[in-house]
Amino acid sequence: VFRKQNSEKNSNRQTELREKILTVATFAAIVNVLLSIAVAVFLLKDVVGRLRLLQDNAARLATGKQLSAPLQGSDEIAEVDRVFRRMARALTESNHKERAVVENALDTICAIDKDGRFSTANPASFKLFGLEPEDLVGTRLVDVIAEEDKTKILAWLSDLRERKERVASQSE
Repeated sequence: VFRKQNSEKNSNRQTELREKILTVATFAAIVNVLLSIAVAVFLLKDVVGRLRLLQDNAARLATGKQLSAPLQGSDEIAEVDRVFRRMARALTESNHKERAVVENALDTICAIDKDGRFSTANPASFKLFGLEPEDLVGTRLVDVIAEEDKTKILAWLSDLRERKERVASQSE
């Protein structure tokens, strides 16, 4: 009888201990999952923030604004930022050189948009058109060329458009 009572007590005690262990293990698992989620959110927030800074710098470069401060660290995102900055410096330097060539050219260099209007012109354009470059921008080409040259220039522009369309359709 004593053994039977003792056995039942041990069995009940073991059941209680198992339930307590299961409760503690469940609680520990929940805490572990919550901590894992918190760490993941923290790390993801940092990564997303750093990627947004790269995206912002790309937009800044495109609009000619100064880039944000460099990213610190030795991870892949910081390395992408360093490479991006080297590329931005090279691009800016190339743009300055191109601008110097265009601005100092003795010949007229200009760009005409699809509507036949000047979108850019260098200082040498004054000799040809009699207008300052900033006055040429927005002006239609046909409005500044001599009457006797209009037919020839319009045919030339039409030919250019056709060539451009052919090249565009061939590359598609």
